Amino acid sequence: ILSIQIVSRARQSGLQLSPKALFQKQTIAELAEIVTTQAATTDDYKTVSGDIVLTPIMNRFFEIEHDNISHWNQSLLFNAKETITFNQLDRIANQLIQHHDVLRLRFIKVSNEWSGTHNGTYTAAFEEEVESENQIKSVIEQHQEAIDIQQGPLLRLVLINAPKTDRQWVLMIAHHLVVDGVSWRVILEDFEQLLSQINTEQTLCLPGKTNSFLQWSHSLATLTSSDAIRGDIDYWQEQASKPRKAFPLNDVESNCEGDVVTTSIGFSVDQTQTILQELPRSLHLRAHETLITALSMALSCYSKHDNIAIETEGHGREDLIDGFDHSRTVGWFTSVYPLIISLPESRDITEQIRAVKQQLTDIPQNGFSYGLLRY
Repeated sequence: ILSIQIVSRARQSGLQLSPKALFQKQTIAELAEIVTTQAATTDDYKTVSGDIVLTPIMNRFFEIEHDNISHWNQSLLFNAKETITFNQLDRIANQLIQHHDVLRLRFIKVSNEWSGTHNGTYTAAFEEEVESENQIKSVIEQHQEAIDIQQGPLLRLVLINAPKTDRQWVLMIAHHLVVDGVSWRVILEDFEQLLSQINTEQTLCLPGKTNSFLQWSHSLATLTSSDAIRGDIDYWQEQASKPRKAFPLNDVESNCEGDVVTTSIGFSVDQTQTILQELPRSLHLRAHETLITALSMALSCYSKHDNIAIETEGHGREDLIDGFDHSRTVGWFTSVYPLIISLPESRDITEQIRAVKQQLTDIPQNGFSYGLLRY
């Protein structure tokens, strides 16, 4: 994700790089030999229209039974350090929705089949007044429930005013169908830039667009039939054939999200340093390899089984399509794939680590091909 952000910043300066290049050329001198320059063109600001092809993560979402399919949102609430007017927020919302085309999507269900299409314009800015901070929760719930994926907009910016305490908050809500973690970084950066331009009376202008989510969705449909992706079928079928036992559960009357109990732990400074710095040096372990090893060992101990099934997520912004730049593209790119970790009989921790690391290294396309083949 950091490499994607670096590529985005470089692009704003007219420098063309790919995330893959940052891993292959790990010094400034090496990057300087392959970097290219490109001036902004009118295509960088062209408005996208038309229908997208549902991506694997979207198909997975619509496959699940939802009580309220429109209420699957992510939200952020900020204290306003300086006074913001509704007119300012409205201008920012309009600019964001016009620039990031995916925010103008709406999803239509016809004959039990979902499709996504770009709408023209939306009103995405709203204003609310509260007597006290205690009322903010109800405002949030009201706007969460107001999102309708068939009508839009799927992004709402809400200015919450509390006149009695002279305080303001900005609430941002987006349906997960159009955002992910990287998208929020882009949206927040753009929000801050637009607000600064308004405050300094500049013309509102955002960095040039990267490839659109519409282009990404159509490219994936083509990529699925390629030899590179079709060649991964055997791997995923082998994963599915591995024997595994049902995870032992307590007897529960309900299996709802509201009944989930979350247990949180924290690593000390020394433990964090070991995971992020010492193990990568001594065993060439990446942080997620260490954590998945520990998780697999713990689950194996609890379940008394050596094949552990884990559902794994990736950021999904893979460098699989030549020349495709999604460093500043807003959308839901997440990839989800099943992972069956087979632990060795030996309980030697070094053997366990090596076995898990090798299995993670063997995953094709960082797991991305599973969704393409599955859906």
